[in-house]
Amino acid sequence: MIQKLKNLVHSIWVYAKLEIYGSHATNLALPSSDLDIVINIPSGPFEGDPLYFLGGLIEKEEWVDKNSIHCIETTSVPVIKLKTGQNLSLDITFYNSNHSGKKSRELISAYIQKYPQLKPMALFLKELLAQNSLNNPFKGGLGSYCLVIMIISFLQNYGLVTENLGELVLHFLEFYGILFHYDKMLISIDGYSNIDEYAPVPLLISDPLTHGNIGLSTFEMYKVKELFANTYNQLKKDNNFIQNLTENITRERHMNI
Repeated sequence: MIQKLKNLVHSIWVYAKLEIYGSHATNLALPSSDLDIVINIPSGPFEGDPLYFLGGLIEKEEWVDKNSIHCIETTSVPVIKLKTGQNLSLDITFYNSNHSGKKSRELISAYIQKYPQLKPMALFLKELLAQNSLNNPFKGGLGSYCLVIMIISFLQNYGLVTENLGELVLHFLEFYGILFHYDKMLISIDGYSNIDEYAPVPLLISDPLTHGNIGLSTFEMYKVKELFANTYNQLKKDNNFIQNLTENITRERHMNI
């Protein structure tokens, strides 16, 4: 499928480069995760909008679910969203000055090396969000990049308390589900703390690459907070939850290595 997309893109822009970024590039993808692809086209004369031009050509391809194609211009980086015949979701973007996909890929990969707990925690929490339909940022949910920054911030402050994965997940759920004041606190991993720059929003997460608020569209954060709190309270009642959770997370980690 990737090769078919490459062939299609190169039939228009011979020297274009396609790269994978996001959770598939950092090995934080679930089976249901979108595949993020950025296209870097060479500068030069081109009539029309590349987004809609490519979207129109993709619609004619046999490997695409034609009813799934959506060209979205309202985001900071316009995107073509679609599904393949095998039900794989693709997000196709074009590189521009606002596109931080490749830099964020390098950033997250570095933090995965620094914090071994990050990957298994992210996979468990992403699955929790996905099972409750709260993982889609286009629908107000908590996106993968936001979640990973939240985990990194948590580990920077509390990761040395314990290395037990079950306990770390439990503390994470308690912290962001019960203790954290979203209306007064900014989540940051690089020491940036100028909260006055942001208008009142449901979630304040400073992008370490731009210091913009990447939590701006998470308008269902109150549901995410409630999910974290309820999950914490449920797990706390189980006397064996730490052992069971640690074993499940460890198993997921080995399956995704």
